[in-house]
Amino acid sequence: MLRDKMDLRVRLMVLPFTEFNFYKKHKMSIGPEHLWMDPLEGYAKSGDPIGREHKEIEHKLYSTFYQSLNATNAIHNLDEIKLLVQKYFGFEKVKSLSKQGQQMSRFYLDHLKQLSKFFLTHRNGKISLKYWESEKENAFLGPYSGVNKVVMWNSMERLFTTDLLVLLYLIENKMEQDFYLRGYHGGVNLSDTQLDQILQRGVAENHMHLNAGGTFYLTWRKLMSNSGGSEPLHDQLIVKGYDSLLPYIQAMRVVRILLAKFLNGRPDDNQDKLFDYYAKHHKTIHQTSTIITEYLQQIVEGTQFPMEKSVELNNLFEQLKSQFSLSIRTAANSKAEGWRKQLAYSDIIHSLIPDAGEYNTVEVLLLFQCLKYMNSEQGTVDSFFCNVFWQYIRIKNETYQLYVQSNYVRGLENFMGYSRRKLSAGPQDWGLVLHQQFSNEHLKKLEIRIKPKDKDKNKSPLKVMAQDFKKILELYKELLSDYEGSAEQNLPELGIVIHFLKREDDIEKCWLGYRPDLKSRETGIYDSRMLQTAEPTSLYFEERQKEYKRQMDNLHLLREDIPGLADYIVGIDAAGPELETEPWVFSTVFKEARDSRTHKLLYEKQKSKSIRNLGFTYHVGEDFRHLLSGLRRVHEVVEHFQFHAGDRIGHGIALGVDPERWIQRNAVIIMPRIEYMENLLWIWGLHKNGIGASLSFDATYLEQQILKIAEQIYHHIDGITVYSLWKAYQSKFSKFEKVIDFTVTTTADEKRNKLFCPYVETNNTWNVDKLIYAQHCKCYLHYMLEPIQIAVKPEDAPFFTQVQMLVRSYISREGIIVETNPTSNTSIGEIDDLFQHYINTLNKRGFTESIEAESGLMVTINSDDPLIFNTNISNEYAYIFYSLLEKKYARNDILEWMERIREMGMQASFVPIKNMNVGERQKELEAIIAELNKVT
Repeated sequence: MLRDKMDLRVRLMVLPFTEFNFYKKHKMSIGPEHLWMDPLEGYAKSGDPIGREHKEIEHKLYSTFYQSLNATNAIHNLDEIKLLVQKYFGFEKVKSLSKQGQQMSRFYLDHLKQLSKFFLTHRNGKISLKYWESEKENAFLGPYSGVNKVVMWNSMERLFTTDLLVLLYLIENKMEQDFYLRGYHGGVNLSDTQLDQILQRGVAENHMHLNAGGTFYLTWRKLMSNSGGSEPLHDQLIVKGYDSLLPYIQAMRVVRILLAKFLNGRPDDNQDKLFDYYAKHHKTIHQTSTIITEYLQQIVEGTQFPMEKSVELNNLFEQLKSQFSLSIRTAANSKAEGWRKQLAYSDIIHSLIPDAGEYNTVEVLLLFQCLKYMNSEQGTVDSFFCNVFWQYIRIKNETYQLYVQSNYVRGLENFMGYSRRKLSAGPQDWGLVLHQQFSNEHLKKLEIRIKPKDKDKNKSPLKVMAQDFKKILELYKELLSDYEGSAEQNLPELGIVIHFLKREDDIEKCWLGYRPDLKSRETGIYDSRMLQTAEPTSLYFEERQKEYKRQMDNLHLLREDIPGLADYIVGIDAAGPELETEPWVFSTVFKEARDSRTHKLLYEKQKSKSIRNLGFTYHVGEDFRHLLSGLRRVHEVVEHFQFHAGDRIGHGIALGVDPERWIQRNAVIIMPRIEYMENLLWIWGLHKNGIGASLSFDATYLEQQILKIAEQIYHHIDGITVYSLWKAYQSKFSKFEKVIDFTVTTTADEKRNKLFCPYVETNNTWNVDKLIYAQHCKCYLHYMLEPIQIAVKPEDAPFFTQVQMLVRSYISREGIIVETNPTSNTSIGEIDDLFQHYINTLNKRGFTESIEAESGLMVTINSDDPLIFNTNISNEYAYIFYSLLEKKYARNDILEWMERIREMGMQASFVPIKNMNVGERQKELEAIIAELNKVT
């Protein structure tokens, strides 16, 4: 199944609900009139399909679709776009359903109802995906019908809020009472009955970042409830004719209040339409000159709101809050009513929505009301309401696409944009995130990853770390109250994994200034004028490494000082842009963390209680310029970080991608020169040490290539050998030590030393020590990091496969577990689509007779970032389940394999199994929190 083709169809099908090009209006000529309309409305109103007027508008429609699609999708044939528009938005269909454009909402609703009919069903009290082929579906979805809808749904869920489809499904199936919304929590259920029985035994979420662990609603609720313009919306939508999305979000705050007030503020016998209601009952927004109907008309007409409009829009929002007595209720006065109510009370319009927090989120309840009204006899003819609603949906989905990552651009650099955009999760949001996770009936163990905060002007890093731990454990203790009286096995277990943040470093370094004992800038190092102002940290990535060590020291101190805390602070990780930070940067902190001399056996305050060791995991092999780079980094982490059986690597996509397919997509690679050379040195080292004895390659040619690259870095290579370069590369994984004291001069003289350092008196010959020092010299770092272009040839595929098998076998024999994240991996990594996910490549047990180590890796399934990828742990299992069905394996074999992977995830979790009931657990947490209070 071609991912690009599928994504193109999905995006085109939902484009009128997701794009600014349909929010803003276009000037079109209909007879003697010149009207401002969206392209589909103009299309429906155009006359004779063979007339000039119709052709001009039809061309405008095709251009609008093409302009929007071309910004994100690979378009190879304009005719394909034209035919797809005709298929899904055919003129006669649009014209008929919309009554020649007078009631466009009728067409929009019908279009979404079709999608809901083909994709959704209900099973065992849950809204579920219809993974089988239904009647007439093939004509609409073509080859993407049947089980292939699973992949299509995954793509659709990351383009727009599929709440609309769920709600229309309920309406179409005569389930219009609000209580039916209880069957829709946390997304559409994907697992079928047999898979669900396996998942009911319990799953472990071993890879989830807390700050991206919620749902889009948590973000939208915050955007809709807070005034001000400080939200981190970095994207400027100039390419769509708008300066920024922020003013439109601010405008939708007002729209949302007005829609909710209209639907819930009218007496039962009031039949006013939206325009008439506000014209009669709430003509203006208090203390402003804004006439509500005129404001809503601007929304309908797609009036442009520049950034300068933000102050005025915020003022309208604040005045409406006062006018309708709207406020957010804080945790202090809603805590006793439970987390569902607390979530509702944090939404600014909760008081306008009956039963807020009772059956679903405030937003879902509002959308349900809107759709029921639009589907009613009265609402069908309230075109003004319908037009306002669809404008609201378009802005919401534009925002959605800023926070939820689609398939279109791969790589962590793209992902980091989404990661930066997520609204910071405060303590209250952490509780809501945990509540949403624990609402999953399958979840039995949850590891959450948090980044240690080092900076707080009022508190030391140790106190800040302790404060974060205390907040999380307090929230966990509070959430456990929901489980009082339940069986022990239903109690969800929680563990915290600290992840150090990968960040690049600048190259303005000089190893001559390195003095580990240097305490201040004022302390001189040498008499040289150049070195008198040297910073205390003069090594490449030294400042970063000091930060990580400081964080690790604080973590050790807290875990070993407070009895029981080590049972909840369970592991360490490093995450962030993989291309910016090589593994060697973290090697010393991981090795010291596992060194027996750095941590204790028992608690001094409770001598009978043992201290659990930290589990190790590391994001690696997820994003790579060259396949060898990804494989090298995976091997480096396991070899140099003191990884033991039971430790894990995050993602490891490089282990499972098909080398031939990867080469087809990456015929030419651009990468830093040093990265390429270290790939070659790594291969050379594997062969030298006998690990890679089975690899088939020309060793002489490899050495020639290494020396060729070395000459481009060092220019003069007198004394350089492949072995000395390999030794220098290996030294990166150990702490830097200045072992030679050179005679340093006050002035540079290249004649004195043409190949090493013009400030140093030494012979003109390289050795291992000088190569090590050069790794921290801006002169050589410049050449090391300079981008070069490398050709990758089809004949390289067998060798890449050999190297991949070698690393996989090594990982398998060492007992290292690979944490896969199907949706995340498909969005970021080198994977065609979900059905081509590599997990089955890593573990083929039960599907093949092979007993080779490289086909029997231990793997787990996780969700990574539920907010950014709009997913959850249960659905991630389901995606893999359907991918195996698509491969035509026997269902019995698939179910047995899924059970093994589920059990593997439970066993691989760093979270210990504690045979405690709720009361015992809460008592333990109280004691730990009391100790943390003493620190904070």
